[in-house]
Amino acid sequence: MAIEEIFKAGDDALSNHFQIGIDPLSLFGLDARVRIRTTEVDIPEQSVGTYTVDYKSQRFTKPNGKIETPNEMSFTIRLDKYYTLYEGLYAWWAFISDPETGAMAEDVGAIGGGTDIRTDLTVTPIDSNGVITSRGWKFHKAFPTSVPGPSFSQENGDPITLSITMNFLKMTPQP
Repeated sequence: MAIEEIFKAGDDALSNHFQIGIDPLSLFGLDARVRIRTTEVDIPEQSVGTYTVDYKSQRFTKPNGKIETPNEMSFTIRLDKYYTLYEGLYAWWAFISDPETGAMAEDVGAIGGGTDIRTDLTVTPIDSNGVITSRGWKFHKAFPTSVPGPSFSQENGDPITLSITMNFLKMTPQP
């Protein structure tokens, strides 16, 4: 293949070009969609369960009718100077599992409606100009399961990052 053919194939997808959005959560004063300053996102693999069929000396695999895509994803955020996003994510987590009283929020809502603890989250690939380059992924009815505390060090002036873990009902391509 000549170098010109490689050139014609276009630009590569770059790992530093994506954005995360969280749909509104009015319970926490988030009445608008939130865009997150993120440095890393781990999209779960999409997988289906299988079973084996043996016939005489041969064997093959069939899907077993169960989607086995993990219902957990994580992303790393850079904390803003005033810890605004961190405090919002922590308040969301603390509403679900109150660390002071031990009370747990109910994960139910009105019939046909949502719950107070879940909202949709999207991950969208973009280019350096902010142009969407792929549909990306939608994580339906997500909520935080892990919000670690920040780690401080006087050794350097690097930005503080945290890895947030979210659970969700299902993952689909964005429409």
